[in-house]
Amino acid sequence: MEPLKLNTFKDLYTTLKSNIPWLDHLLLGLLVALEGWYIDKKVDSTIDAAISQYEAQESLTDNAPIYSESDNGEMRLRAPWVKE
Repeated sequence: MEPLKLNTFKDLYTTLKSNIPWLDHLLLGLLVALEGWYIDKKVDSTIDAAISQYEAQESLTDNAPIYSESDNGEMRLRAPWVKE
């Protein structure tokens, strides 16, 4: 099992890696923690954006249709999201 999942963090580790084992291990631990934090934040923001987009679409369909009557008595029905 590889500790780093994203190629960005793998590349960063290979770039910053030295030949001192304890320092490499410390760097790897730090990058694993940062990667976990980054993945969590990215997932949260993606889910929040998808939920807000879904709620915006739902609010459009929840509105009632708009009824209007012209001067000659003609009734009109218009969807609330259609602009005149």
